[in-house]
Amino acid sequence: MVGKKPVNVILQMIFAVIPILNFYASYKIQKLRLWFLIFGVGGFIFELVQTRFFFGEEYYISFGSFEGRLPESVILFTIIFVILQVFVMRIWSKKWNESFIDENKISQ
Repeated sequence: MVGKKPVNVILQMIFAVIPILNFYASYKIQKLRLWFLIFGVGGFIFELVQTRFFFGEEYYISFGSFEGRLPESVILFTIIFVILQVFVMRIWSKKWNESFIDENKISQ
């Protein structure tokens, strides 16, 4: 288990967009299960819905190719998803750091 100590918020935000390091960053602030629930399961479900409605029944059934180009909806979803990950990691990391400041004030 990672020790309970304040984290570098900027580094946590960078880790949030790197695929394996995002799990480590959420683990450091003890939010791994919630991170996986929101961005793992939620992202998977949204991708299935997006695939079904934006690309049609044929793509959903056969999982065909994009024929060399990415649809605009996939690009837009990826940008929104990354911004949301960074924003959530920033909020959680700040709250994590504030908990140590509050503990120091109480102990003094």
